[in-house]
Amino acid sequence: DVEQKLLDSLLGTFSGGSHRVPLSSTQEQTIQSLQIQGQKFAKGLDKGCLGLSRDPYVAAYLTNSCAEVQADALIQLDMHQLLPAISGVYRRFFANDGNLNFQMTWENSTSSWKPSRMQMPVIKDHQFKKGAIPSGFFSAVPASSVLFLVAQIPDPGGFGPEQIKTYLSESPNVRQQREAISLGLVAFWLNDKLETAVLIGKEAKQEELEGFRELYNDSSLYEVHFARICKQFVGVAASAAAVEELNRACAGTVPNLLHLSQSAVQKIHGQNYSAAMLVNFSKLLHGTYQVGLQSLNEGKESASEVKEAQAILGDLPYFFFAGDVSDNSLVMKEVQ
Repeated sequence: DVEQKLLDSLLGTFSGGSHRVPLSSTQEQTIQSLQIQGQKFAKGLDKGCLGLSRDPYVAAYLTNSCAEVQADALIQLDMHQLLPAISGVYRRFFANDGNLNFQMTWENSTSSWKPSRMQMPVIKDHQFKKGAIPSGFFSAVPASSVLFLVAQIPDPGGFGPEQIKTYLSESPNVRQQREAISLGLVAFWLNDKLETAVLIGKEAKQEELEGFRELYNDSSLYEVHFARICKQFVGVAASAAAVEELNRACAGTVPNLLHLSQSAVQKIHGQNYSAAMLVNFSKLLHGTYQVGLQSLNEGKESASEVKEAQAILGDLPYFFFAGDVSDNSLVMKEVQ
């Protein structure tokens, strides 16, 4: 009942009519329409099972076919949808169905959810290796980030086309003998838009980065921007404003991850991990909800149920994780 009321409060502003979708000759599922930022979705909620999709038949099927999870709760993020412009980079390391899976545990003592572990399936012959994240790397990441993933991979030595070609032609065993380099994927809010960028943990000349341009989806259709970040890294994004924001974070003119949790960053820097991550559910959901409200443009922002929903989303936690590859997945635990 509590979860039902919470969902009604969050989604009620966007809800439209409802109808029944046939699942078989003898079974139907009630689906409610949603309209968010001009986009239409379908929502199904039945017996504690929630299904959301652009396709009402998919939403109906999901609502009717919840699978048991090996945790008190499971949160999944589709990384290809969250980071579309840099999904070409993402696919070099993670499986095509590489959803970000958060296993959550309910703590009765604090009446709150806590992450027990985070898991992401990796590709065969993965290229993660243990290494230290460069000092100052987290300083280049804005505190407005909804997600930041930094991984240690073998250093290609450069990012020119020939160097990338040589790097990719090597066997995994040979490639693993190279020194480690930090590679970060970040998504953050900037002027009510979710920007994405890649952060490379070494300096490089712009002409050396041309090979990296090819990893961007449809990069021939738009310009890919490069910039020196913190005088020792390289930022890459499809938006000039995005790489500029990384430098502002480094300069401290906008808050960075050190402002968010210096203690967690220091703990991560003190260990050799294959990867580390920040996930800020508050920034992700509150920002998305706010953009959706603005698209309605009907003065609904002042409604009491909307204010309640904004307060709930704005109070959600953020988490830092760190870990290594195990059983074909990148497995990370929370860094307190």
